[in-house]
Amino acid sequence: MQTGPHLIRQKVVMAGVFLMWICMAGRIGVIQIMDHDELSVSAKNQSTKNVTLKGKRGSIFDSNGVQLAMNLESASYGLRSSAVEDRDETVRVLSGATGLSSSGIRKMVASKKSFQWIVRQADSSVMEKLDKANLPGIEKIPNVKRYYPLGMIASQIIGYTDIDGKGIEGCEYYFNSKLTGHNGRSVAKRDARQKLTPTFDDPIVEAQDGSDIILTLDWRIQEIAEEELMAGVEKWSAASGGVIVLDTGTGEILAMANVPRFDPNDPDFYDSSKFDPEFRKNKLATDMIEPGSTFKIVPFIEALESGITHEDELIDCENGKYRIGRHTIHDSHDMDIVPASEVFIHSSNIGTVKISEKIGKKKLYERARLMGFGEITGFDLLDETPGRLMDPRKWSKLSLPTISYGQGVSVSPLQISMAYAAIANGGVLLSPKIVKTIRSGGNNNAKMMEKKEIRRAMTKETADRMTELLCKTVETGSGVNAAIPGIRLGGKTGTAQRVIEGVKGYAPGLYISSFVGFIADRDPKILCYVIIDCPKGVHYGSQVAAPIFKNIMLRTLNVGGGKWANMVADASEVSTIHSEVITVPDMNGADVRAAVGELGAIGFKTVVIGDSTRVARQSPLPGAKLNVGEKITLYSNVVTGANKNEIKVPNLKGKSLREAVQHLVQLNLEVSVSGSGVVHSQSPKAGSVVEYGTVCTIACNKRRN
Repeated sequence: MQTGPHLIRQKVVMAGVFLMWICMAGRIGVIQIMDHDELSVSAKNQSTKNVTLKGKRGSIFDSNGVQLAMNLESASYGLRSSAVEDRDETVRVLSGATGLSSSGIRKMVASKKSFQWIVRQADSSVMEKLDKANLPGIEKIPNVKRYYPLGMIASQIIGYTDIDGKGIEGCEYYFNSKLTGHNGRSVAKRDARQKLTPTFDDPIVEAQDGSDIILTLDWRIQEIAEEELMAGVEKWSAASGGVIVLDTGTGEILAMANVPRFDPNDPDFYDSSKFDPEFRKNKLATDMIEPGSTFKIVPFIEALESGITHEDELIDCENGKYRIGRHTIHDSHDMDIVPASEVFIHSSNIGTVKISEKIGKKKLYERARLMGFGEITGFDLLDETPGRLMDPRKWSKLSLPTISYGQGVSVSPLQISMAYAAIANGGVLLSPKIVKTIRSGGNNNAKMMEKKEIRRAMTKETADRMTELLCKTVETGSGVNAAIPGIRLGGKTGTAQRVIEGVKGYAPGLYISSFVGFIADRDPKILCYVIIDCPKGVHYGSQVAAPIFKNIMLRTLNVGGGKWANMVADASEVSTIHSEVITVPDMNGADVRAAVGELGAIGFKTVVIGDSTRVARQSPLPGAKLNVGEKITLYSNVVTGANKNEIKVPNLKGKSLREAVQHLVQLNLEVSVSGSGVVHSQSPKAGSVVEYGTVCTIACNKRRN
């Protein structure tokens, strides 16, 4: 038996081992019981990764299903300077790919910041260069950017988003909560090589895409309105202009054009030093103007409705001069004693004042409010002005006479349009409608936006009598320059002095010219309002705005298809007095060169789309009436064999993205886009025969191949 120090050492060792086992067991117990949840989470975090599932922003479409705002695949690139291995090479590559200065890139590389953005939403050429370089420290974050395939068309209505996809103006802003998608979540397992693979152990939260907004706009009519408005603004060297086209029966806005325009795809647009922010506004709803003679419907409606006067009552127009106190009211042309109808048809200020004096300021004010003046129309977008219509208790002695012919009262062009629409539809004031449908989760979950009736503004009898007066104004009065042979139109000219902004009074020599009119003899009763701000030389609405109205309406009536199919007047209806109007011949099936020659010989311009030798389709349709010098598009790539619903896919390579999208839209084909710039590939291939509505995928980059 061992004794002494050896035994003591043995006992100490055994006690130490026993104590160690006790500690280990205790620690294992702590890990297994007390720290179990925390350590499990830590282990899971090391072996899995949460993956964000992005919800896409909804698209914006016109009433025909043509995309006006869409998403493009893109990427943003950031710099983690701590991970950069070759600083000089990184500076050279980044500067060459992005166009940023070498000195700026070098400062970024030398920075101690953990992460810095290099470029947000890079275009395809930048992405290609940076992906190819694949340098350490450059981090790619896939994302999407907003793209507007029709460029400037309807830009003030559609609006735009910021770089983070948040709506800033127009529909993009007003419906941002509807358009914005909601992100989901998934979990992926991470192996020893850091490779991620899906796992189904954890629930997946599905991403929800944003809703699509379908507008009442027709991109074809919008383009017509913008083209004719731009031509008018240029012709008269005007400061700006606007056009509204709407269906008076529903309040649906078919076009809303503002000039100057902007292209939300242009980077310079976001630089306030290069681009006037005023161009972004939809001034037709946000800005106030004095309406001039277009406001004369108010006293005349009240006079007819109340029985204060009738069309045949004689009114003394004082040979063009009428004294009220120390002030003299003038007419643009002298008139003596004439029927009240002639006062309206020839737009006599003096005759209108005399009728208004019989009405009184209280009744005139109440009728103006009934017609929607002094309040917002209920337009779907923000920042609409209610105009300015003072309480009659605050009117001066001159307020009644001047307000009666549209001076001293402020309105928006949209208010004028809706007031005239009430006359056209039988007396009901409607709220304008810019959104047709809000669609989420596919076509099966769509919310239709209903027609909004505000109130009855006049009896149907009064509306019919006013329609007759407006038609005679176009046929024999101040609106003759708006007349279209074969179509009965009602309308009114307006010429108003330009108010000095922020100052009481008028700018000398500056005027606002306008014309508003509608179709009176067939449905749908389309209305068009034209305003030209500060034309130079001539300033009367009859000379400046009425011809623009005529050109827009002529082209609108001939867009063809759907509700427009029966709008074109028969050739027998067309008066031969106006020799500048020609009936479009039928070119279907003709040799393309022969068709171009024949159309050119009678005064039309032609655009040929397609590469066949035979005309398969034309726009406008045969029988349409156009002015000499207007454009006819001939389509030569439709397959005219047994299946009339098939079409040959055009060659889009080398075309700009906008040209390609417009071309496919005109051929009734759907479009899917990746990248931006110039088309470098397409599917189906050029020359393939497909059915109408087939989705054509086009890929673009910044280089021409």
